[in-house]
Amino acid sequence: MNKNERQQAIHDEMERRAALCGIPPERHVYKIGNHHSDEGGPRTFVPVEEVRRLDADNDDRTLWPALMARAMEDGEPIELEPDNCRVFRDGRTPLADICSWGHGGDCLLILTERAHGVLAPLLENVCRPVPVHCATARLFGYCPTAVEDVLDAAHSQGFSLMRQVAFFTERLGNAVLFRTAQIDYHIYALQPLVSVAQEQKLTGFRYELVWPQLPMPRVVTVEVKKRPRSASEKLRLPRFSNKAQELKSDLLGDLLGTPLTSDEEDSFNLVTYRLPDLAVPSGSIVAADLVLSQGKPFVRKVKPGHYPLTLVAARLANNDERIAFAIIHFAKGRIARWENAAIEGAASEKRRHVEPHFYGVDSGNGGFCDAGAQESLLNLADPESTLEKHIEQEMAKAYRHTRHWVHMETDRGSAAVFSAGYGDGAYPSYFGVDAAGGPLALMTDFGVLDWPRDPAVAGNMH
Repeated sequence: MNKNERQQAIHDEMERRAALCGIPPERHVYKIGNHHSDEGGPRTFVPVEEVRRLDADNDDRTLWPALMARAMEDGEPIELEPDNCRVFRDGRTPLADICSWGHGGDCLLILTERAHGVLAPLLENVCRPVPVHCATARLFGYCPTAVEDVLDAAHSQGFSLMRQVAFFTERLGNAVLFRTAQIDYHIYALQPLVSVAQEQKLTGFRYELVWPQLPMPRVVTVEVKKRPRSASEKLRLPRFSNKAQELKSDLLGDLLGTPLTSDEEDSFNLVTYRLPDLAVPSGSIVAADLVLSQGKPFVRKVKPGHYPLTLVAARLANNDERIAFAIIHFAKGRIARWENAAIEGAASEKRRHVEPHFYGVDSGNGGFCDAGAQESLLNLADPESTLEKHIEQEMAKAYRHTRHWVHMETDRGSAAVFSAGYGDGAYPSYFGVDAAGGPLALMTDFGVLDWPRDPAVAGNMH
Protein backbone atom coordinates (compact mmCIF):
# COMPACT_ATOMS: atom_id res chain seq x y z
CA MET A 1 0.00 0.00 0.00
CA ASN A 2 1.55 3.32 -1.07
CA LYS A 3 1.33 6.65 0.78
CA ASN A 4 -1.80 7.87 -1.02
CA GLU A 5 -3.57 4.56 -0.46
CA ARG A 6 -2.72 4.65 3.27
CA GLN A 7 -4.04 8.19 3.57
CA GLN A 8 -7.22 7.27 1.75
CA ALA A 9 -7.69 4.25 4.03
CA ILE A 10 -7.34 6.52 7.08
CA HIS A 11 -9.86 8.97 5.65
CA ASP A 12 -12.31 6.16 4.89
CA GLU A 13 -12.00 4.87 8.46
CA MET A 14 -12.55 8.35 9.88
CA GLU A 15 -15.63 8.79 7.72
CA ARG A 16 -16.95 5.43 8.92
CA ARG A 17 -16.45 6.41 12.57
CA ALA A 18 -18.01 9.83 11.98
CA ALA A 19 -21.06 8.20 10.38
CA LEU A 20 -21.56 6.05 13.49
CA CYS A 21 -21.53 9.01 15.90
CA GLY A 22 -25.13 10.03 15.22
CA ILE A 23 -24.29 13.63 14.20
CA PRO A 24 -25.74 14.48 10.75
CA PRO A 25 -22.98 14.90 8.14
CA GLU A 26 -24.18 18.40 7.22
CA ARG A 27 -23.34 19.46 10.79
CA HIS A 28 -19.79 18.16 10.84
CA VAL A 29 -17.44 21.05 11.65
CA TYR A 30 -13.97 21.66 10.21
CA LYS A 31 -11.30 24.13 11.31
CA ILE A 32 -9.79 25.70 8.20
CA GLY A 33 -6.39 27.15 7.41
CA ASN A 34 -3.95 27.52 4.56
CA HIS A 35 -2.60 24.23 3.21
CA HIS A 36 0.93 23.54 4.46
CA SER A 37 2.57 20.12 4.48
CA ASP A 38 5.92 18.36 4.32
CA GLU A 39 5.55 18.29 0.54
CA GLY A 40 4.55 21.96 0.36
CA GLY A 41 1.12 23.39 -0.30
CA PRO A 42 0.08 25.55 -3.26
CA ARG A 43 1.45 29.03 -3.90
CA THR A 44 -0.76 31.58 -2.17
CA PHE A 45 -1.59 35.22 -2.81
CA VAL A 46 -0.28 37.72 -0.25
CA PRO A 47 -0.85 41.42 0.55
CA VAL A 48 2.01 43.50 -0.87
CA GLU A 49 2.28 46.03 1.96
CA GLU A 50 2.20 43.38 4.68
CA VAL A 51 4.96 41.38 3.00
CA ARG A 52 7.10 44.52 2.74
CA ARG A 53 6.55 45.13 6.47
CA LEU A 54 7.62 41.59 7.34
CA ASP A 55 10.66 41.74 5.06
CA ALA A 56 11.74 44.94 6.82
CA ASP A 57 11.37 43.32 10.28
CA ASN A 58 8.81 45.99 11.10
CA ASP A 59 6.86 45.10 14.25
CA ASP A 60 3.95 47.41 13.45
CA ARG A 61 1.02 45.01 13.60
CA THR A 62 -1.53 47.79 13.12
CA LEU A 63 -0.89 47.91 9.37
CA TRP A 64 -3.04 44.92 8.44
CA PRO A 65 -6.11 45.96 10.46
CA ALA A 66 -5.75 49.43 8.92
CA LEU A 67 -5.61 47.98 5.39
CA MET A 68 -8.72 45.92 6.09
CA ALA A 69 -10.53 48.92 7.58
CA ARG A 70 -9.73 51.16 4.59
CA ALA A 71 -10.87 48.44 2.20
CA MET A 72 -14.16 47.74 3.98
CA GLU A 73 -15.04 51.29 4.99
CA ASP A 74 -13.56 53.41 2.18
CA GLY A 75 -13.50 50.87 -0.65
CA GLU A 76 -9.71 51.12 -1.07
CA PRO A 77 -8.58 47.80 -2.66
CA ILE A 78 -5.92 45.73 -0.93
CA GLU A 79 -3.08 45.08 -3.37
CA LEU A 80 -2.26 41.37 -3.67
CA GLU A 81 0.43 39.42 -5.50
CA PRO A 82 1.49 35.77 -5.78
CA ASP A 83 3.81 34.75 -2.97
CA ASN A 84 7.29 35.32 -4.36
CA CYS A 85 9.33 33.69 -1.60
CA ARG A 86 12.28 31.58 -2.68
CA VAL A 87 10.57 28.21 -2.45
CA PHE A 88 8.22 29.16 -5.29
CA ARG A 89 10.63 30.88 -7.67
CA ASP A 90 11.27 27.79 -9.75
CA GLY A 91 7.69 28.01 -11.04
CA ARG A 92 6.86 24.37 -10.26
CA THR A 93 4.06 25.09 -7.76
CA PRO A 94 0.58 26.13 -8.98
CA LEU A 95 -1.32 29.01 -7.41
CA ALA A 96 -3.98 28.28 -4.79
CA ASP A 97 -7.66 28.55 -5.69
CA ILE A 98 -8.45 29.84 -2.20
CA CYS A 99 -6.23 31.12 0.61
CA SER A 100 -6.36 33.53 3.54
CA TRP A 101 -4.43 36.22 5.39
CA GLY A 102 -4.96 37.46 8.92
CA HIS A 103 -7.13 36.12 11.72
CA GLY A 104 -10.51 36.61 13.31
CA GLY A 105 -12.31 39.79 12.32
CA ASP A 106 -9.36 40.80 10.13
CA CYS A 107 -9.26 37.53 8.19
CA LEU A 108 -9.28 38.00 4.42
CA LEU A 109 -10.35 35.08 2.26
CA ILE A 110 -8.77 35.32 -1.20
CA LEU A 111 -10.52 33.49 -4.04
CA THR A 112 -9.55 33.07 -7.68
CA GLU A 113 -12.21 33.59 -10.32
CA ARG A 114 -12.78 29.83 -10.54
CA ALA A 115 -13.18 29.44 -6.78
CA HIS A 116 -15.44 32.49 -6.60
CA GLY A 117 -17.76 31.03 -9.21
CA VAL A 118 -18.18 27.91 -7.08
CA LEU A 119 -18.20 29.31 -3.53
CA ALA A 120 -19.90 32.72 -3.90
CA PRO A 121 -23.42 31.33 -3.29
CA LEU A 122 -22.23 29.77 -0.02
CA LEU A 123 -20.35 32.84 1.18
CA GLU A 124 -22.65 35.72 0.33
CA ASN A 125 -24.73 35.45 3.52
CA VAL A 126 -21.83 34.77 5.91
CA CYS A 127 -19.09 37.03 4.56
CA ARG A 128 -18.64 40.65 3.57
CA PRO A 129 -16.98 41.42 0.22
CA VAL A 130 -13.57 43.11 0.49
CA PRO A 131 -12.16 44.97 -2.54
CA VAL A 132 -8.82 43.53 -3.67
CA HIS A 133 -6.61 43.99 -6.71
CA CYS A 134 -3.92 41.86 -8.32
CA ALA A 135 -1.97 42.75 -11.45
CA THR A 136 -1.68 39.13 -12.61
CA ALA A 137 -5.01 37.52 -11.70
CA ARG A 138 -8.65 38.37 -11.12
CA LEU A 139 -9.24 37.86 -7.40
CA PHE A 140 -12.10 38.25 -4.98
CA GLY A 141 -11.87 39.07 -1.27
CA TYR A 142 -14.21 38.17 1.58
CA CYS A 143 -14.17 38.76 5.33
CA PRO A 144 -16.09 36.14 7.38
CA THR A 145 -18.68 37.99 9.46
CA ALA A 146 -20.86 35.21 10.85
CA VAL A 147 -20.25 34.78 14.59
CA GLU A 148 -22.19 31.83 16.00
CA ASP A 149 -22.87 30.97 19.64
CA VAL A 150 -22.38 27.26 19.03
CA LEU A 151 -19.32 26.33 21.12
CA ASP A 152 -19.88 23.99 24.05
CA ALA A 153 -17.14 25.38 26.31
CA ALA A 154 -17.94 23.02 29.18
CA HIS A 155 -16.96 20.01 27.06
CA SER A 156 -14.03 21.62 25.22
CA GLN A 157 -10.50 20.84 26.34
CA GLY A 158 -7.59 23.28 26.39
CA PHE A 159 -10.22 25.91 25.69
CA SER A 160 -7.95 28.96 25.36
CA LEU A 161 -5.90 27.23 22.66
CA MET A 162 -8.83 25.30 21.18
CA ARG A 163 -6.98 21.98 21.43
CA GLN A 164 -10.21 20.00 21.40
CA VAL A 165 -13.58 21.65 20.86
CA ALA A 166 -17.17 20.54 21.28
CA PHE A 167 -20.22 22.10 19.65
CA PHE A 168 -23.94 22.22 20.35
CA THR A 169 -25.01 20.20 17.32
CA GLU A 170 -28.58 21.50 17.36
CA ARG A 171 -27.31 25.10 16.98
CA LEU A 172 -25.22 24.35 13.88
CA GLY A 173 -26.46 24.92 10.36
CA ASN A 174 -27.21 28.63 10.23
CA ALA A 175 -23.82 29.46 8.66
CA VAL A 176 -21.53 27.27 6.57
CA LEU A 177 -18.56 29.47 7.50
CA PHE A 178 -18.30 31.07 10.94
CA ARG A 179 -16.34 32.11 13.98
CA THR A 180 -17.45 31.38 17.54
CA ALA A 181 -18.76 33.89 20.03
CA GLN A 182 -16.24 32.85 22.71
CA ILE A 183 -13.07 33.18 20.63
CA ASP A 184 -12.74 34.43 17.06
CA TYR A 185 -9.21 33.33 16.19
CA HIS A 186 -10.27 30.27 14.18
CA ILE A 187 -12.55 30.05 11.16
CA TYR A 188 -14.83 27.01 10.99
CA ALA A 189 -16.70 25.49 8.05
CA LEU A 190 -19.52 22.98 7.84
CA GLN A 191 -19.37 19.85 5.72
CA PRO A 192 -21.36 21.30 2.75
CA LEU A 193 -18.65 23.90 2.05
CA VAL A 194 -15.86 21.36 2.46
CA SER A 195 -17.65 18.92 0.16
CA VAL A 196 -17.95 21.56 -2.59
CA ALA A 197 -14.24 22.39 -2.28
CA GLN A 198 -13.39 18.68 -2.56
CA GLU A 199 -15.72 18.01 -5.48
CA GLN A 200 -14.44 21.02 -7.43
CA LYS A 201 -10.82 20.29 -6.40
CA LEU A 202 -10.24 23.78 -5.05
CA THR A 203 -6.67 23.88 -3.73
CA GLY A 204 -5.35 26.03 -0.94
CA PHE A 205 -7.13 25.11 2.29
CA ARG A 206 -6.58 22.44 4.89
CA TYR A 207 -9.74 21.27 6.63
CA GLU A 208 -9.43 19.51 9.99
CA LEU A 209 -12.54 17.76 11.31
CA VAL A 210 -13.14 18.93 14.89
CA TRP A 211 -16.78 17.90 15.39
CA PRO A 212 -17.65 15.11 15.92
CA GLN A 213 -14.56 14.49 18.01
CA LEU A 214 -12.60 11.46 16.83
CA PRO A 215 -9.45 9.78 18.19
CA MET A 216 -7.67 10.71 14.96
CA PRO A 217 -9.11 13.85 13.32
CA ARG A 218 -9.80 13.63 9.62
CA VAL A 219 -7.82 16.15 7.59
CA VAL A 220 -8.98 17.07 4.10
CA THR A 221 -6.77 18.71 1.49
CA VAL A 222 -6.88 18.80 -2.28
CA GLU A 223 -3.75 17.38 -3.87
CA VAL A 224 -1.41 19.96 -5.36
CA LYS A 225 0.16 18.76 -8.59
CA LYS A 226 3.55 20.34 -9.04
CA ARG A 227 5.45 20.42 -12.29
CA PRO A 228 8.26 17.82 -12.13
CA ARG A 229 11.76 19.19 -11.66
CA SER A 230 13.74 19.12 -14.90
CA ALA A 231 17.32 17.90 -15.17
CA SER A 232 18.58 21.48 -15.44
CA GLU A 233 16.70 22.39 -12.25
CA LYS A 234 18.24 19.67 -10.11
CA LEU A 235 19.38 21.09 -6.79
CA ARG A 236 23.14 21.32 -6.36
CA LEU A 237 23.33 20.52 -2.68
CA PRO A 238 26.32 21.61 -0.59
CA ARG A 239 29.05 19.14 0.35
CA PHE A 240 28.24 17.76 3.78
CA SER A 241 30.64 16.64 6.50
CA ASN A 242 29.83 15.46 10.02
CA LYS A 243 33.42 14.69 11.01
CA ALA A 244 34.95 16.30 14.08
CA GLN A 245 38.15 15.91 16.09
CA GLU A 246 37.97 15.77 19.88
CA LEU A 247 40.43 18.19 21.50
CA LYS A 248 41.64 18.96 24.99
CA SER A 249 39.80 21.78 26.75
CA ASP A 250 42.85 23.16 28.57
CA LEU A 251 42.79 26.56 26.86
CA LEU A 252 39.18 27.42 27.71
CA GLY A 253 40.27 29.13 30.94
CA ASP A 254 42.19 31.75 28.96
CA LEU A 255 39.17 32.30 26.72
CA LEU A 256 36.24 32.25 29.12
CA GLY A 257 37.77 32.42 32.57
CA THR A 258 37.55 29.93 35.42
CA PRO A 259 35.71 28.28 36.90
CA LEU A 260 32.94 27.42 34.47
CA THR A 261 29.86 26.53 36.48
CA SER A 262 26.36 25.17 35.95
CA ASP A 263 23.23 26.99 37.14
CA GLU A 264 21.86 23.65 38.26
CA GLU A 265 25.11 22.86 40.09
CA ASP A 266 25.31 19.62 38.12
CA SER A 267 28.67 17.93 37.77
CA PHE A 268 30.03 17.93 34.24
CA ASN A 269 33.11 17.39 32.14
CA LEU A 270 34.07 19.61 29.24
CA VAL A 271 34.70 18.13 25.83
CA THR A 272 35.75 20.17 22.81
CA TYR A 273 35.18 19.20 19.18
CA ARG A 274 36.89 20.78 16.21
CA LEU A 275 34.78 20.78 13.06
CA PRO A 276 36.11 21.46 9.55
CA ASP A 277 37.31 25.05 9.17
CA LEU A 278 34.71 27.68 8.37
CA ALA A 279 35.42 29.29 5.00
CA VAL A 280 34.62 33.01 5.14
CA PRO A 281 35.50 34.44 1.71
CA SER A 282 33.40 37.58 2.20
CA GLY A 283 34.71 38.42 5.67
CA SER A 284 31.08 38.76 6.78
CA ILE A 285 29.71 36.23 9.29
CA VAL A 286 26.16 35.29 10.25
CA ALA A 287 24.99 33.47 13.39
CA ALA A 288 21.44 32.12 13.18
CA ASP A 289 19.14 29.12 13.22
CA LEU A 290 20.12 28.22 9.68
CA VAL A 291 17.57 25.39 9.45
CA LEU A 292 14.42 27.48 9.86
CA SER A 293 15.45 31.11 9.46
CA GLN A 294 18.13 33.50 8.30
CA GLY A 295 20.22 36.09 10.08
CA LYS A 296 21.84 39.43 9.44
CA PRO A 297 25.65 39.67 9.28
CA PHE A 298 27.60 41.05 12.19
CA VAL A 299 28.75 44.65 11.88
CA ARG A 300 32.36 43.66 12.60
CA LYS A 301 34.08 42.13 9.56
CA VAL A 302 37.08 39.81 9.55
CA LYS A 303 39.82 39.13 7.06
CA PRO A 304 38.63 36.61 4.43
CA GLY A 305 40.00 33.15 5.13
CA HIS A 306 39.45 29.71 6.64
CA TYR A 307 39.02 29.66 10.42
CA PRO A 308 38.95 26.87 13.03
CA LEU A 309 35.50 26.17 14.45
CA THR A 310 35.16 24.44 17.80
CA LEU A 311 32.14 23.32 19.80
CA VAL A 312 32.44 23.10 23.58
CA ALA A 313 30.05 20.61 25.15
CA ALA A 314 29.22 19.92 28.79
CA ARG A 315 29.08 16.17 29.35
CA LEU A 316 26.74 15.73 32.28
CA ALA A 317 26.52 12.93 34.83
CA ASN A 318 23.76 11.11 32.94
CA ASN A 319 25.99 11.02 29.83
CA ASP A 320 23.92 13.86 28.37
CA GLU A 321 25.99 16.19 26.19
CA ARG A 322 24.92 19.80 25.64
CA ILE A 323 26.78 22.18 23.38
CA ALA A 324 27.51 25.18 25.58
CA PHE A 325 29.66 27.34 23.28
CA ALA A 326 30.42 27.56 19.56
CA ILE A 327 33.68 29.41 18.88
CA ILE A 328 35.40 30.60 15.68
CA HIS A 329 39.10 31.41 16.15
CA PHE A 330 40.51 34.15 13.90
CA ALA A 331 44.02 34.61 15.27
CA LYS A 332 46.31 33.62 18.10
CA GLY A 333 46.72 36.02 20.99
CA ARG A 334 45.40 36.84 24.43
CA ILE A 335 41.78 37.95 24.58
CA ALA A 336 41.63 41.20 26.52
CA ARG A 337 37.83 41.37 26.66
CA TRP A 338 34.61 40.09 25.12
CA GLU A 339 32.36 42.56 23.31
CA ASN A 340 28.72 42.31 22.25
CA ALA A 341 28.50 41.16 18.63
CA ALA A 342 26.16 43.67 16.98
CA ILE A 343 24.36 42.85 13.75
CA GLU A 344 23.78 45.10 10.77
CA GLY A 345 20.62 47.14 11.14
CA ALA A 346 20.69 47.17 14.96
CA ALA A 347 18.31 49.70 16.52
CA SER A 348 20.94 52.18 17.63
CA GLU A 349 24.66 52.60 18.09
CA LYS A 350 24.16 52.85 21.86
CA ARG A 351 22.23 49.58 22.10
CA ARG A 352 24.90 47.78 20.07
CA HIS A 353 27.36 48.27 22.93
CA VAL A 354 24.97 47.88 25.86
CA GLU A 355 22.83 44.94 24.77
CA PRO A 356 24.02 41.77 23.03
CA HIS A 357 22.12 40.54 19.98
CA PHE A 358 20.16 37.36 20.67
CA TYR A 359 19.21 35.21 17.71
CA GLY A 360 16.17 32.98 17.97
CA VAL A 361 16.28 29.19 17.68
CA ASP A 362 13.15 27.23 16.74
CA SER A 363 14.67 24.06 15.27
CA GLY A 364 16.84 23.29 18.31
CA ASN A 365 19.94 24.24 16.28
CA GLY A 366 22.25 27.21 15.96
CA GLY A 367 24.81 27.93 13.30
CA PHE A 368 27.62 30.00 11.81
CA CYS A 369 28.13 30.78 8.14
CA ASP A 370 29.62 33.20 5.68
CA ALA A 371 26.98 35.70 4.52
CA GLY A 372 27.46 34.48 0.96
CA ALA A 373 27.02 30.85 2.04
CA GLN A 374 23.74 31.78 3.70
CA GLU A 375 22.54 33.26 0.41
CA SER A 376 23.55 30.08 -1.44
CA LEU A 377 21.64 27.93 1.04
CA LEU A 378 18.56 30.15 0.82
CA ASN A 379 18.61 29.82 -2.96
CA LEU A 380 18.22 26.05 -2.54
CA ALA A 381 14.82 26.49 -0.86
CA ASP A 382 11.99 24.50 -2.44
CA PRO A 383 8.45 23.46 -1.43
CA GLU A 384 9.62 19.95 -0.54
CA SER A 385 12.19 21.26 2.01
CA THR A 386 14.82 19.13 0.27
CA LEU A 387 17.82 20.90 1.81
CA GLU A 388 16.35 20.80 5.33
CA LYS A 389 15.74 17.06 5.03
CA HIS A 390 19.35 16.46 3.91
CA ILE A 391 20.64 18.58 6.81
CA GLU A 392 18.61 16.51 9.28
CA GLN A 393 19.87 13.25 7.76
CA GLU A 394 23.50 14.34 7.88
CA MET A 395 23.25 15.68 11.43
CA ALA A 396 21.78 12.38 12.57
CA LYS A 397 25.05 10.69 11.56
CA ALA A 398 26.91 12.69 14.22
CA TYR A 399 24.27 12.26 16.91
CA ARG A 400 25.21 11.53 20.48
CA HIS A 401 22.80 11.98 23.34
CA THR A 402 21.94 14.89 23.02
CA ARG A 403 23.89 16.82 20.39
CA HIS A 404 24.73 16.68 16.69
CA TRP A 405 26.20 18.84 13.92
CA VAL A 406 26.98 19.16 10.24
CA HIS A 407 29.41 21.23 8.17
CA MET A 408 28.45 22.39 4.65
CA GLU A 409 30.60 23.71 1.83
CA THR A 410 28.84 25.91 -0.72
CA ASP A 411 30.05 27.82 -3.76
CA ARG A 412 30.28 30.95 -1.58
CA GLY A 413 31.90 29.78 1.62
CA SER A 414 30.79 27.36 4.30
CA ALA A 415 28.22 26.96 7.04
CA ALA A 416 27.91 24.83 10.15
CA VAL A 417 24.76 23.81 12.01
CA PHE A 418 24.87 22.35 15.51
CA SER A 419 22.69 21.65 18.52
CA ALA A 420 21.94 24.72 20.60
CA GLY A 421 22.33 23.99 24.31
CA TYR A 422 19.01 22.76 25.69
CA GLY A 423 17.17 23.56 22.46
CA ASP A 424 14.90 26.38 21.36
CA GLY A 425 15.49 29.81 22.82
CA ALA A 426 17.45 33.00 22.14
CA TYR A 427 21.24 33.13 22.37
CA PRO A 428 23.84 35.96 22.35
CA SER A 429 27.16 36.17 20.52
CA TYR A 430 30.35 37.97 21.48
CA PHE A 431 33.62 38.94 19.82
CA GLY A 432 36.78 38.29 21.80
CA VAL A 433 39.28 41.07 21.02
CA ASP A 434 42.90 41.79 21.89
CA ALA A 435 44.17 44.89 23.69
CA ALA A 436 44.12 46.84 20.41
CA GLY A 437 40.54 45.84 19.66
CA GLY A 438 41.39 43.34 16.93
CA PRO A 439 39.11 40.27 16.68
CA LEU A 440 40.58 37.00 17.91
CA ALA A 441 37.40 34.91 18.28
CA LEU A 442 33.63 34.91 17.85
CA MET A 443 31.54 32.91 20.29
CA THR A 444 27.85 32.07 20.77
CA ASP A 445 26.80 31.26 24.34
CA PHE A 446 23.99 28.66 24.48
CA GLY A 447 23.20 29.22 28.14
CA VAL A 448 24.42 25.89 29.48
CA LEU A 449 27.32 27.16 31.62
CA ASP A 450 28.22 30.38 33.41
CA TRP A 451 31.61 31.89 32.50
CA PRO A 452 33.41 34.57 34.53
CA ARG A 453 34.39 36.72 31.56
CA ASP A 454 30.83 37.08 30.27
CA PRO A 455 30.56 40.86 29.64
CA ALA A 456 26.98 40.93 30.96
CA VAL A 457 28.09 39.38 34.25
CA ALA A 458 31.24 41.49 34.42
CA GLY A 459 29.19 44.62 33.82
CA ASN A 460 26.86 43.80 36.69
CA MET A 461 29.82 43.37 39.04
CA HIS A 462 30.92 47.02 38.71
